[in-house]
Amino acid sequence: MCKTNVLLLNIAVDKSNVSLGFTQSWINEFSKHYDFVDVVTLKKVDDLKLENVKLYGLTSSDSPKKINKIIKLRKIVRELTSQKKYNLVFSHMSPILLIIAKLFNKSKSSLHVLWYTHPMPDSFIKKLILYISLFFSDKVVTASNTSFPINSQKVSQIGHAIDYEKFYLKRSQISISKLLILSRISKSKNIDFIIEEFLSSQLNHLTLDIIGDCLTSKDSEYKKFLENKYAKNENINFIGKIDHQNLSSILKNYDVHISATTEGFYDKSVLETMANGIINFYCNSDYSKHFSKEYQEILQFKMVKNSLTKQLNKLNSKEISFLSTMVDEIQKSANKESLNSLIDRINDSIQS
Repeated sequence: MCKTNVLLLNIAVDKSNVSLGFTQSWINEFSKHYDFVDVVTLKKVDDLKLENVKLYGLTSSDSPKKINKIIKLRKIVRELTSQKKYNLVFSHMSPILLIIAKLFNKSKSSLHVLWYTHPMPDSFIKKLILYISLFFSDKVVTASNTSFPINSQKVSQIGHAIDYEKFYLKRSQISISKLLILSRISKSKNIDFIIEEFLSSQLNHLTLDIIGDCLTSKDSEYKKFLENKYAKNENINFIGKIDHQNLSSILKNYDVHISATTEGFYDKSVLETMANGIINFYCNSDYSKHFSKEYQEILQFKMVKNSLTKQLNKLNSKEISFLSTMVDEIQKSANKESLNSLIDRINDSIQS
C-alpha cells in the first residue's frame, strides 16, 4: 500500500499558549489519517509523543533575526522534501511557511493548502505575504464566510475544529448565575462594550469573569485601561490566561458567554462554550447558522448602545425549561464543527 504523508506547518507547538494551545489536537487528528506527519513550526516548545509524528522548527535558542529564521526553515523544508514525497502540505495560520514550502518543496506534486481565519493584517508586509500565499496555495480553507479577508475562488469555508468530546458537558441543571468573556484581551474583542452593557442590564448583580491574556503591547495597554476603569466593580474579574488543556474543566463553572467580535472574527471560543452547554450571546452573524430564528432573536446583538443590555434582559425573563431546550439544540449544532470531522471537511473542500 502506498504511504500517505503530510507536511504540517504551524505557528507554535506550545500547549500553554492561550491562543494556539489547541494546535496539538489538530496534529493528533492528522496523525490518525496519515501514515506519517512531519510538523514544521515557528515556535517549538513542547515535544510530541506520537509514533508517526516528527517535530521540526525554531526554538528559543535560534537566532532572533528574521533572515536567519527563514534560512533555517528553508533548510528544514528542503531536507524533508528531498527525503519524502508529501501528498499534502498544510499550513495552519502561517502564510509565510506556506510560501517557503511552495518555493523550496522539491516534490512539486504536493498539494499546498492554507488554513487562515483572521481579518486583513494591518501592516503592508503582512498583507503582501498573505496575498502571495493565496497565489501559491492550491486551496485555502477558512472557518466562516467572513474569516478570510480576500475574495477568491480558492477559498472554502469549513468551520472550526473544536475538541467537542472534551468540551461537551451534559448540564443537569440550567441556571443564570455566572457570566464569562473567553477572549484575548484586545480592542478588537470589544470587551469594554460588553462590560458596559452588562452593567446596564438586569443581570448586573451577577459575576462577569474575563478569561484570556494579552499578545501585544497594545493589548497590555488596553488591559490596564479596563482594569483601571472597572477596579471598583467587585463583580468584574480579570482571571488571566488558562492553559487550553485545562479550559474545559473551568468552563463548567459558567452559564453565559458573551462575544462581541464583529465580522472577520469567527472565534472557536464561542463553539467551545456552546459545546460546554453555555448560553452564548454573539454579534457576528457568522454564528447565526448555529441558532434557530427564535434563539437568534434572544442571543444576537448589535454593536450599538443598549442592544446587548436588551438581549440580556430577555434572557432573564425566560423559563428554565426553555433554556434547557435551547442549550441542547445549540450543543448539537456545535458538534458539526468537531475535531473528529476536520480531515473529512478539508478533503471535501480540496475535491470540490
